[in-house]
Amino acid sequence: MLIFVNTECLTSLADADDGQGGLPGFEAVLQAWPQLRVVLADERRHWTTIDRLRAPFSAPLHGRILGTTPIYGALAQSRPGREDEILDWLRQADAEDADWLAIDDRAEEFHTHAQRLLACRRFGAAEAAELHGRLHRRALRREAVVRSILPLRPGMPLGV
Repeated sequence: MLIFVNTECLTSLADADDGQGGLPGFEAVLQAWPQLRVVLADERRHWTTIDRLRAPFSAPLHGRILGTTPIYGALAQSRPGREDEILDWLRQADAEDADWLAIDDRAEEFHTHAQRLLACRRFGAAEAAELHGRLHRRALRREAVVRSILPLRPGMPLGV
């Protein structure tokens, strides 16, 4: 599963020293869900390196940050919205079927996939709990699909 995150949501929390919000809270979610991979959807990608964008994260998590959403050149006809940036990244990565969520403060830029957005200006304890809940519900749905195609009795062939 992929999480597209605008890191401004993680760093704008002034009272994040309780470990529940901001970057520490987001990292706690990542540690609880080791299958998650992160793509940074951050305006700073236009003028800094991926290494600098990764730097605030704990070193063990650096390998789970896959990159950034696309950088559009000065010749781009229009600036795409965040949802479009994510969809472009998925196409370029040949991952259009991947399950994903976004954490961003630009709710108005999500249309078709608004249900995948956790809209926030500040990633606090409530947002961390909401993200855990969404991940848990997604995991349960996938488990239910897998169970529905499993045989009813040991040794019974699939599809019977």
